Amino acid sequence: MSTLTTMRVRFGWAQWLLLAWAVVTFLLSLLPEGVGHDPRALNALLFLCLGPACALMLLLRGALPASGAAVVALGASLGILVLSSQLLLILGAWTAGGVTAIVAVVTIVVAFTPWRIPLRRSEP
Repeated sequence: MSTLTTMRVRFGWAQWLLLAWAVVTFLLSLLPEGVGHDPRALNALLFLCLGPACALMLLLRGALPASGAAVVALGASLGILVLSSQLLLILGAWTAGGVTAIVAVVTIVVAFTPWRIPLRRSEP
C-alpha cells in the first residue's frame, strides 16, 4: 500500500523574478503596436531568447558543469522559440502575443516545477 505525501517546496528569489519577467513581458506584448518602441522590443527579444534559458539554468545548476548547462539551456530556449513560432504558423494563429504566451508558460513551468535531477559526483 502506498501513501501519498505532500512535499513543501520553497522557491527562491530567482524563480519569482522569472515569473514577474514572464508576466510583464506577456502583458507588454498585448499592448498596441507602436507603444514602448525600443525598450519594449529589447525586452521581448531578451525574454524570448533567454527566458526559458534562465529557468533551465536554475534547473541544471549542480547537475552539469556551468558551461555545459549554459549551452543546453540556450539551445533549448531557442528551440522553444522556433518550435512555438512554427506551431502557431502551421495553425494559422501566429501573433506576437501568442508566441510570447507559449514561451512565458514554458518558462514558468520549468522554473516552478519541483524537478529532481541528481547532482553530479565531484571527483577527488
